[in-house]
Amino acid sequence: MIASVELSDVIIDLEKTTYVLHRLGEKVTYEPDQFLGAIYCMEDPKIVFLIFHSGKLVCVEARREEEISRIVEKIIQDQTRTTA
Repeated sequence: MIASVELSDVIIDLEKTTYVLHRLGEKVTYEPDQFLGAIYCMEDPKIVFLIFHSGKLVCVEARREEEISRIVEKIIQDQTRTTA
């Protein structure tokens, strides 16, 4: 399943987000010279998110819509931590 999400009125600092997610032990890659978004690879459930500065998220490899909703909430919580 592929899904896209737009977080309204959210600008994501990809460098801070990548740093915080790494510190939390998450697998995330951000190489702006090669790709403008961060690639967030989750282990459980096995889902990959592309996270963009504009607040847009693209989810691939999800099996159920509930997984996407739960993970988007986690990303929003992680984003709140980066701005604190």
